[in-house]
Amino acid sequence: MGALAAFLPYIAAAGTAIQVIGGMRAANAAETAGQNARMAADYQARQAEQNAQQQIAAGQRGAEEQKRRARLVASRAIALAGASGTGVSDPSVANLIADLSGEGAYRAGVALYQGEDRARQLRMGADAARLEGAIMEGGGKSRASAYRMGALGSLASGSLASGSQSLYDKYWAGPKPTAPLRDPFEIDDWRLN
Repeated sequence: MGALAAFLPYIAAAGTAIQVIGGMRAANAAETAGQNARMAADYQARQAEQNAQQQIAAGQRGAEEQKRRARLVASRAIALAGASGTGVSDPSVANLIADLSGEGAYRAGVALYQGEDRARQLRMGADAARLEGAIMEGGGKSRASAYRMGALGSLASGSLASGSQSLYDKYWAGPKPTAPLRDPFEIDDWRLN
């Protein structure tokens, strides 16, 4: 039993060291996880922004397609009016062609709006992803700080547990104080004068 008792302080110190190392590694892992989450969110945000640009381009292509269709329909109306003997100068044909052109312009505007609206939603998603990444990175830093504080607490409590002495008793070489130390936060009189 005597030989084992001689090793108990070393075993306690090793346990404390393992707790401290584990706490520091957990802190580093939490910090790294937060950084990785931010990087993943940034990647998602970049993808969403790229998709937003593609939606704008798709809306522009859709608008051009609507304008092309309107021109074809107007051209067919002119051809039919000419074949029937009614001229393009006839007010009813002119009104019909104007209505067809207006409908084409309206559909082109709708296609542009839809592309812009989808792009806006994707940009909002990108902003949300970046915010989420920043929050997760902050959470990782907070967890890392908590793990580090826990490791330091383990170090302090481990040094107190080894030998059941306080740090004061263990390391103070001078004479012991005769009166108990007064707590500096216990103030009897709060008056300033």
